[in-house]
Amino acid sequence: MSRPAARPVARPVAAKLSLEVLVDAAARIAVAEGVEAVSMRRLAERCGVGVMTLYGYVRTKEELLGALADRFLAEIRLPPPDAPWAEQLAVLFGSVREVMLAHPALIPIVATQRIDGAAAYRGAEVVFAALYAEGVPDGDVLAAFSALTAFTIGCVQREAGVSPEAGAVLPALAALPPDEFPHVVSLTRALVSRDPARDFADGLRLIIDGIAARVPAR
Repeated sequence: MSRPAARPVARPVAAKLSLEVLVDAAARIAVAEGVEAVSMRRLAERCGVGVMTLYGYVRTKEELLGALADRFLAEIRLPPPDAPWAEQLAVLFGSVREVMLAHPALIPIVATQRIDGAAAYRGAEVVFAALYAEGVPDGDVLAAFSALTAFTIGCVQREAGVSPEAGAVLPALAALPPDEFPHVVSLTRALVSRDPARDFADGLRLIIDGIAARVPAR
């Protein structure tokens, strides 16, 4: 008695490809499994095409991740253009923090590669315009932008990576001799019970105040 013919293995039906379709698929993988799970092979399988087909839309995995990051960064809330310059910076970078925390997959991308997309440049334009309007010297504009960006990314990385048990006093901290570490010991409780949102706002204000101090007197 002959065996019935084997049924072909079902393959995903290829959608009409575009960069938007690829970014959508990459976003679904990143949200479900983390950005580390995004690969050109996984993406090709998800879209039902061969890997080489993808390279007609993105040249590298880094370019794909950059497009994914820019998709998330499009959610950044831009400040009113007529707001004071310091308020514009506080609103913008506060929104960057919120977007990154809402999309954890975004964090390792912006921390490890430059983002070449319209949403990122739109935010940068707001920062540069605010700094120039206040009279920040040309040589300090990029330094200020780098400091604000690095501070924001670093704060979010730490906030996203700290466990819920982080409020407990660490054993080594609790065992420090007060005569050798008087300031650390006196600040122990404050060190382990910080509010991330307040810390971020306070730190951002310190940086903005430092930028203001570099503006020549008018």
